Amino acid sequence: MRRVIKGESLRNVSSVVDCYNCVSVMTLLPMGAYDAYKLKGGLTLRYGKEGEIFLPLGSGEEITVKDIHILYADEEKICCWLWNHRDSRLCAVTTDTKRRTFSSFFVDAADESGAPDVEKALDLFAGHLEAIGCKVHLTSIPL
Repeated sequence: MRRVIKGESLRNVSSVVDCYNCVSVMTLLPMGAYDAYKLKGGLTLRYGKEGEIFLPLGSGEEITVKDIHILYADEEKICCWLWNHRDSRLCAVTTDTKRRTFSSFFVDAADESGAPDVEKALDLFAGHLEAIGCKVHLTSIPL
């Protein structure tokens, strides 16, 4: 969304990533995905641990996490910082992702009242994925 507001075009990564980026812009909801082969164990939504380091996608910088930051993490690393705001370069789906299996797609809403919007975004996303030949199994898990 930041790029669209600035008048920049969305980056082309893969048809699947391009699809969820477009749905994110259309619905104004943050979305993300992870390369299943880069994850260790399950994903957890949790507070950061003081001093943890986050390595953002598209940047050489390191971000020092505070214990007030909410993030997605696997057993080894932070996968996404500040809810679904910024993906990690360590597990992001990139142009190098060759496999056709993605672990999880995330859509966030600020509170429970956004749940219908999340469901609509997932339905829209599923429809677009099927249109490009993907097999889809979406499950919504409220947190």
